[in-house]
Amino acid sequence: MELGVMLNLYRTRRGETLCRPYIDQLHDAVDAGFRVVDVNTATSTRNQGDQLAESDWERTVEQLADEAARLGVRVAQMHAPFNGNLFIRGHQPDEEYLKLFRVMSLRTVKAAAVLGAPWVVVHPLTDTVNTEYDNEIQKRTNIEFYSFMLEAAKRVGVGLAFENMAEFNRERARRIYGASTDDLIDLVDTIGHDVAGVCWDFGHARELYDDQPRQLRKLGDRLKATHVHDNKGERDSHLIPFVGGDIKWESIMPALREINYSGDFVLESHKYMMDMPDELRPAASRLMREFGEYCMEMYRA
Repeated sequence: MELGVMLNLYRTRRGETLCRPYIDQLHDAVDAGFRVVDVNTATSTRNQGDQLAESDWERTVEQLADEAARLGVRVAQMHAPFNGNLFIRGHQPDEEYLKLFRVMSLRTVKAAAVLGAPWVVVHPLTDTVNTEYDNEIQKRTNIEFYSFMLEAAKRVGVGLAFENMAEFNRERARRIYGASTDDLIDLVDTIGHDVAGVCWDFGHARELYDDQPRQLRKLGDRLKATHVHDNKGERDSHLIPFVGGDIKWESIMPALREINYSGDFVLESHKYMMDMPDELRPAASRLMREFGEYCMEMYRA
């Protein structure tokens, strides 16, 4: 396991919405000392200058792969586009958007193959169109909807890692599908381990679980990727470990070692970086890496 960072931390500057080029994001990560990255393509369906949505996207991906190789950077994972409303009754997007979503999702899978990323992270979908509470129907919706990505992933030799979702209200009867570890285990086991795994988002898990190591042990070798950030269980804050959150990293890191987790420890603390003035961004990024390395030392101990 190595420390990594998601490139979306460097996607925009303070007060801006237009995406910076992927290579510029990569250079910022390298300048901070990172040599393992996650390439996040989530904004490609919102078309805010994301290069994956442009006509020459394949050339962009090839250039990014060449630059990563030149700099000695490994692309450990990618993040596909996501939209939590795809099966939420009354909020579903139109067919034009769904077509764009599928196109951008397939581009992410193809890009992962070019960049050498073994896993593409996707969000499980909550379905309130076809059911209210039936998890078997929820599972079927996810398998059927993501079948186009699963087939594409098989063809190019990558896998889909289904991310645990945030459950902000533990008390309500209808919950978010994929927030529960058991949902993810059932979904992945039904699809099959060769092309499906789990991405554990520690910040999302904090919203639901007090004992994350127990959940990691349940996942075992299904765990393929991570999203690392901190909060206090009240909101999805996306902060760096030990800064503004109370996740017990001292118990999490040995648990990752115990289950022989073979992926990477990838920081997704973009809200920590998003309002940082340009003059402070390099120092803030280096500090983030130092805090991540502190966690890695607990893993190696």
